[in-house]
Amino acid sequence: MSTKNKAPELVTYTGFARLLIVGRPKTDDAPGIPNLIHSARATKEIWNDADNKIIKEPNPNPFALWYLYLISNKVDEIEVLISKEEARIEALYRGELSDNMQDFSEKTVNAMPISYLTPYSWIFARIIKAYDSIVLRLHRFNHLGLINDSDLYKRRTAIHKKIITLFITTLRYKSFDVTFDDATNNTENYQKACAQLGVVPKGIISGKLKANFIPMTYKLKLENAIK
Repeated sequence: MSTKNKAPELVTYTGFARLLIVGRPKTDDAPGIPNLIHSARATKEIWNDADNKIIKEPNPNPFALWYLYLISNKVDEIEVLISKEEARIEALYRGELSDNMQDFSEKTVNAMPISYLTPYSWIFARIIKAYDSIVLRLHRFNHLGLINDSDLYKRRTAIHKKIITLFITTLRYKSFDVTFDDATNNTENYQKACAQLGVVPKGIISGKLKANFIPMTYKLKLENAIK
């Protein structure tokens, strides 16, 4: 919930969702968990690189557009999985989310201030909110004996792993001072970036492969920029 004088907040009710928001540092006993906060910041850097412009015409970073495409695809995979899980839950019990929260005290509510820097920040937050809702209901069904512990773990973990993979993909991006012109001419700068990030697919260079969301300042000029 947000107000005029208050930063937007992502409200969740499970520790599983909170862990995806704040993450966990790596220790000798457990691996680290990437989080929404760092991933949202990373998407801002990617977005800015994809929005790179020179005075006369846009000349974006092809790696940034490639990573937006990768991120977009992983978002699609998660949303399909979430939709399927929600349909399974609806078939099992046609209750509303508010009904499922009656068993939770206010002490379990987590309200985290979030800076929505790009469309993907909003999408990541929406995914975690949906995951939180699913986990709430799955645990209630488990408590009522409608699903067993193994089924609970598998269904909860399936979405969790996809979200972690999404965050890891986002955080792998490294910013290089590279443009479409560099990729087209296979310059030394482009080759150095390829050594770190891999070769940009031809579909990204041709414009055939695009993320669901790209910067508006570049979106309308993309076709002319890559002809």
